[in-house]
Amino acid sequence: MKKLFLILILFASVVFSQSEQQNIELPDFIITGRQAIDIPAAQKPRTELISILSKDFFTPQYSSEELPFLITSAPVAIYPSIKSSENYFNGNVKIMLGKETMPYGLLNLSQSFDYYLLNLKAWGTNVKDYQPFSDYNSSGIELSNDFSISTRSEFMPGAKILADAKYYRDSYYMFGSITPAQLREKNNGEARVAFLSLYSKIFNLALGLTGNLFSLNENSLKETNVLADGKINFRWNGLMFGGKAELKRQTLSNNLSGKGSYNNLNTEAYVEAALNSSLWINAGAYFNTNTSTNMFSPFVTVELLIDKGLTFGAEYKPKVDFFTMKNLLEKNPFATLGLTDNVFTKYYNDLSATLRYEYQKIFSVAFLANFSKIDNYLYYEDLLNVGKFDIQTANGVQVLKSKLNFYLQPAQFGSLFAEAIVQDVRDINDQRIPYEPVFISSFSYNYSFNSSFGFGVKYKIAMQAYADLKNTQTINNYTDLSASVWYELFGGLKLTADFQNILNRSNFVWKQYKEKPFDYLFGFEYRW
Repeated sequence: MKKLFLILILFASVVFSQSEQQNIELPDFIITGRQAIDIPAAQKPRTELISILSKDFFTPQYSSEELPFLITSAPVAIYPSIKSSENYFNGNVKIMLGKETMPYGLLNLSQSFDYYLLNLKAWGTNVKDYQPFSDYNSSGIELSNDFSISTRSEFMPGAKILADAKYYRDSYYMFGSITPAQLREKNNGEARVAFLSLYSKIFNLALGLTGNLFSLNENSLKETNVLADGKINFRWNGLMFGGKAELKRQTLSNNLSGKGSYNNLNTEAYVEAALNSSLWINAGAYFNTNTSTNMFSPFVTVELLIDKGLTFGAEYKPKVDFFTMKNLLEKNPFATLGLTDNVFTKYYNDLSATLRYEYQKIFSVAFLANFSKIDNYLYYEDLLNVGKFDIQTANGVQVLKSKLNFYLQPAQFGSLFAEAIVQDVRDINDQRIPYEPVFISSFSYNYSFNSSFGFGVKYKIAMQAYADLKNTQTINNYTDLSASVWYELFGGLKLTADFQNILNRSNFVWKQYKEKPFDYLFGFEYRW
């Protein structure tokens, strides 16, 4: 009965949040009361060579949901997720109320049946108008199914079948524009099915199909994106031969350009080899074809185990990124789509090198250097109307970036993550691209005194960004300090408190759009 009562409270808060109008799709570390400051006990990468170089090699494997930060001045959609530590519970419910945020609610339910795992999530949040028309509202629900085949099965041992469905929406006003009362409402429906067969040491296969329906209240715009993707690996005589393919089709209705559909195809073919116990290489060819252009390029990835815990990696891998209307509004919720249906961004040079050291699974430190040359680079600028950002692209953009991060595993000293990024993003005329800070840094630390009490802090800063391509308008430095505390009354029930923008800074991610001032939230979390 107690669980039922708590669930009813949550759904009441979600319904209430849907009835309110709201602000922007800001980064979740700014607008929600969701962000517990704790760093999850993520599974760290091993010091041994990993099978393929990816983002996991360049960054610690913590949850981006728990440690969000503005990397490219782009808001990230808010999709609450179950922390790794919550997987040991059948469910949890969290309710919080605050000075600016009222309410915030999150529900997680999960149940396993032998080889089947069912998970349900629902969430809702409402931020009040801290200035006229700045209120923001979002909610969503997600159902995921995970069916595994026994590793002892004669047919596809260890294979998985995944099926997920999700609906989420938000609403806000263009409160920093010349028409502040203009309401923008976005709706997203998404479903995915996938088949994974990765258990065999000889043959691996992964297939997936994803459909997304996106709608915008302006002009009754509708977008459908269908993605079919697959990957295959075959090991023979010490080598692994593989290939990947992704085909995406975008279909539009009521768009101003009048064009109905676009296609984008990415393919890779490669060979992997461990030349000895310390050196691994992956080399192949990449091909992209889309509605506007084609691209072909070789690529290569190398990893070298220098010493115990010390690894060096390098990668050269050009690519094409496809931004749909949904993606364009995720990066900037105040963008004006106009005649732009999508953007194809071409990285015709993309070279990275990383040096990482890990000590006895206790801490890791990594340094990354990256150089890219890009055509059709996506950026935003309010050229025609203040507060309504036109979608712009630039050719010949050069990106120089260096990143240093440090991660302390959850231990008796707590958990710590620190990162510093220095970047220079310029167009062919040596002008800095708008809303790309030169310096970005974040720091997160949490500590539990015992099983009943803990706290956490976050600090984030972004400096030296321009609001226009002529580099005449600057954006004030972004600074945010947040904290969280929790106290467990008895088994499963915690009292929680979040304090956001403690310094009460006037922060702006986008010109004219002031972010939420100091906010405090109090509530509870119950797990069972």
